[in-house]
Amino acid sequence: MFLSIRSILFTFFTLLHIVLIDCSKTGAPLEACADLKPGHNVTNGFQTTKNPCSVKYEKLVNGTYRFTLKSDGFKGFALAVKDGSKYVGTWTENVNARILECPQGKVITHTINDVKYQVDLFWMPNGAKVENLELFGTCVRDYKNFWRIKQNFP
Repeated sequence: MFLSIRSILFTFFTLLHIVLIDCSKTGAPLEACADLKPGHNVTNGFQTTKNPCSVKYEKLVNGTYRFTLKSDGFKGFALAVKDGSKYVGTWTENVNARILECPQGKVITHTINDVKYQVDLFWMPNGAKVENLELFGTCVRDYKNFWRIKQNFP
């Protein structure tokens, strides 16, 4: 069975497109800073079904907060602590997370888009008053399925 050059090229570029989309390991881009919505160019936007990702936090003895993001499987995330329209405090980078410097403040996002089941993230207030804040962000299961994270903090 012989394949035409057209079929081979179509297959090659389709696979290349899928690999480039699905294998980006850089986390959220700067364009996502304002609303922390993935730039996945899908028409459905955020899912309206129950968010499979949960976020719990605890205050550690040194004043740092540990946020634990859990799910039955997710590939990406972007999180910020909001005070009104600005992001406050700072995060600690690790093997699974890097800081995204946004005009609104610091965001923590994934570095590797492999499937994860739990990620621990550490946030420090850095002078921010820790009251009436909001944890704001996105949990990404895959290219088409992502949910808004929005919860009062503390």
